[in-house]
Amino acid sequence: MINAAPEWNACILGQGQLVIYTSGSTGQPKAIVKTVAQLEAEINVLEQCWGDKIKHAAIAATVSHQHIYGLLFKLLWPLMTGRCFHSSLYLSPEALFKAVAGQTCCWIASPAQLKRLDAQSPWHAIEATAAIFSSGGALAADVAKKIHQYSGQSVIEVYGSSETGGIAWRQQCEDALWQPLPQVQLTQVEQTVVCRSPWINAAVTLDDVIEWQGNTRFKLLGRLDEIVKIEEKRLSLAEMTQVLQQMAEVEASKLMVLPGKRERLAAVIVLSPHGAEQLQRLERRGLIKRIREHLCHHFETVLLPRKWLFVNRLPETPQGKMDTTLLRTLLNQDRLRYPLIQQIVFASDSVKLQIRIQAALQYFDGHFPQQPILPGVTQLAWADYYGHLFFQFSVVFPGWKRLSSKKSLFLTLL
Repeated sequence: MINAAPEWNACILGQGQLVIYTSGSTGQPKAIVKTVAQLEAEINVLEQCWGDKIKHAAIAATVSHQHIYGLLFKLLWPLMTGRCFHSSLYLSPEALFKAVAGQTCCWIASPAQLKRLDAQSPWHAIEATAAIFSSGGALAADVAKKIHQYSGQSVIEVYGSSETGGIAWRQQCEDALWQPLPQVQLTQVEQTVVCRSPWINAAVTLDDVIEWQGNTRFKLLGRLDEIVKIEEKRLSLAEMTQVLQQMAEVEASKLMVLPGKRERLAAVIVLSPHGAEQLQRLERRGLIKRIREHLCHHFETVLLPRKWLFVNRLPETPQGKMDTTLLRTLLNQDRLRYPLIQQIVFASDSVKLQIRIQAALQYFDGHFPQQPILPGVTQLAWADYYGHLFFQFSVVFPGWKRLSSKKSLFLTLL
C-alpha cells in the first residue's frame, strides 16, 4: 500500500515563532520571541547588503547556530536563499578550509577566532573566500589590518545582540565607523540610544554608549554598565582596560566586579610573550606590583584590582563569546574549600592550573596539627571538580585503583 503524500500548509509568517535566550552573562537568561516574519525581514536585509558579494558561495562557520548570529548567518540565510551550507561546526579555520576545499566559501567567524590567526594560518584559502563575517564583539583594529595585509580580505563586522538582532555594520579597513543596517532606526534619548527595526518586537534601549559622527555613522564607546562603583567611587572599566592594555606585558584583559560584603575588582590578564617572560623573571608578586604601579598613574589606589588571574587566553563559550560565568566562578570560589588559582594555561584538550594552597583550607583541620598534609582524596576531588567545570563532561568519577607518578597526574600542585 502506498502512503498518501503529506499535506503541506503555507507557513503563517506572523504566527510561527522561535524562542531564543540571552546568554545570561548579566543575570538570568531572558526568553526572546522571534516570529518567522521577523527572521525573514532580517534575512532579506542581509541579502540586500551582501547577497551580490557572496553570490553562490557555500556558507561555513566556526560559530554555533545556537547563537542568534550563527543561526541567522550560518543556517537561515542560506536556507532561505538556496545556498549550500555546511552543518558542521568547525573548531578552527584549518578544519573549515580543509572541509570546503575546491569550493568558494563564505566564512562566518568571531573576533576571538580571527584574533588567533597567525603566520601559519591558511592565508591562501582565506584570500579565496567570498567574504568573512564577524560578530559577537568589535574586532581589534590591528587584527583587521593583519587579515587585510595577509589576505586582502576586509572583514565585515556586524554589531547587534540577541535582543536586537543586527543593528549596524562596518569594514574598518575602509571605514572605522559603524553604519546602521537598512530599516534600522537609532534614536538618541539623553545618554542612551533606542533601537527600532522590523525584526524586533518593541523598541530596545541599547547597553552601549554611541558617539555620532554626522547623521548616519557612529563610534561605539563601551557599555553603559561598565561604569561601576568601588568604595563609593566611580570607575570606568573600559578606561582601566584601555590603560592595562597599554602595557607591553598585557595582550588582553577582562575586569570584573565580584559581589560580597565589600565589592572587589578582579583582573583577568592575558600576558603577551614579553609579559610571560616578566612573570618568570619577577614572579607573580613582582609582576602584579609592576601592573599596579602603572595603574596608579591613572587611578586612585582604592580602585585597583584586589584579585588577579593570569591566563594564556580568555575562555570562550561554544557560541564564541567570552565565558564570563566560568571566570566569575573561578574568581569567587569558597576560600575554605578550594585553592587560590593564580594562572591558567588553556590547551585544546587540557587545562593546566597553577594554584596556591592556603593554610586556612578546611582540609588541614586535624590533618595534622604539627605537619599539615593535604589529603590525596582532596586532590582527586579537586581534579574531578575542575574537570567538570572546564570540560563540562557528564561522566561520574567512580574511584581509582592505582596512581603512579610515572603516568599523567590528575592535578599538579605548584
